[in-house]
Amino acid sequence: YRTVSEFLGGIKVAKSLNVEASYFAQLQATLEKMKADNISYVRNSTIGTAFFQVASVIGLSLFIYIALTRFHLALAEIVVLLLVFMRIAPRFMDMQTQAQQLLINLPAYASMQDLQTRFDAERETAASQAAQGVRLTLDVGLDIRDVSLAYGGLADAAEGKPVVSGITFGLPAGKVTALIGPSGSGKSTIADMLLGLLEPTQGKILADGVEIGPDNRRLWRDQVAYVPQDVFLLHDTIAANLRLAAPQASDAELWAALRAAHAADFVKGLEQRLDTVVGDRGIRLSGGERQRIALARALLRKPSLLILDEATSALDWQNQSLIAKSIDGLRGTMTILTIAHRPSMIAFADWVVAIENGRIVEVGQYQRLKAKSGSRLSRMLSGEQAEPEVADAG
Repeated sequence: YRTVSEFLGGIKVAKSLNVEASYFAQLQATLEKMKADNISYVRNSTIGTAFFQVASVIGLSLFIYIALTRFHLALAEIVVLLLVFMRIAPRFMDMQTQAQQLLINLPAYASMQDLQTRFDAERETAASQAAQGVRLTLDVGLDIRDVSLAYGGLADAAEGKPVVSGITFGLPAGKVTALIGPSGSGKSTIADMLLGLLEPTQGKILADGVEIGPDNRRLWRDQVAYVPQDVFLLHDTIAANLRLAAPQASDAELWAALRAAHAADFVKGLEQRLDTVVGDRGIRLSGGERQRIALARALLRKPSLLILDEATSALDWQNQSLIAKSIDGLRGTMTILTIAHRPSMIAFADWVVAIENGRIVEVGQYQRLKAKSGSRLSRMLSGEQAEPEVADAG
């Protein structure tokens, strides 16, 4: 199913490139391999059964021969023994079949057990009794102090350094902070750490002076909303996708969140409105519509911290401008971190943090950095390429 689904999903690209024949040949080669593997499996699983049946016939023939020639049993006695054998033989056949199935599935079972052991070892701990019921506040701001992250606890082999290193900056409460930098510089990694999805290898993240750690990480995520670039939607109704963030939300609250995300108009235009099924991963909606639904879902959560990771990349300039105004209107009600490359999603920021190669290279107020000649922000706004050297944070 995965192979066929992947093939169908790529037909449009293959046809646009005029490579249908080679694309289909790849699918056919995969299916032929699967067919060969299946034939081999059936052959191996039936050889044992056939061998057992042949051995049973040979054994039965020898039994009759020895019973007649050596033990001189009467025909009636032999018939009774044959009837007993006929009743017992199917049980042995069942045992042989079950043994085959057990041997076939043992490797998969062992692999799953190993995987479960690994997952159990990495299981996120529940909030401690001291932390339970204690709501983390974000009245002052979020403080990121000398944070570094290396996957697996080791430096990245290709670069010879952690993914991000020595990250230090703050997110003032109620303000909008823009995180800018080239692709692959570590922006999304920082967002994942702020969400509590990744644990820093070193350094601290503090909310109003309280460190976010294993004991309170789940409590912290109750106050955070995240809108990624690649939106995930359930194969369900729009209402169900929105209530994923707030299961008890009323229809009025759903519409309020949709209006804030400038999604209410297109939802009202749908035949079933909130009861419209969006399809697998939201395939029945356009990319921009999916992003607006995801933004509405995040706003429905009423978070203390809202993280937007290229959350408007699929929107046209008109809708992006409207959403930028909506986000600007949230200033003071929540702390916002926006990761973006487009000026319209940065222009309303109070602070700007620039990152390159996993390190902070520039921090400052938006207006000051915009006016500063040669700053990363001014180069980005003017479309110039930033220089590769690392500057001091300012």
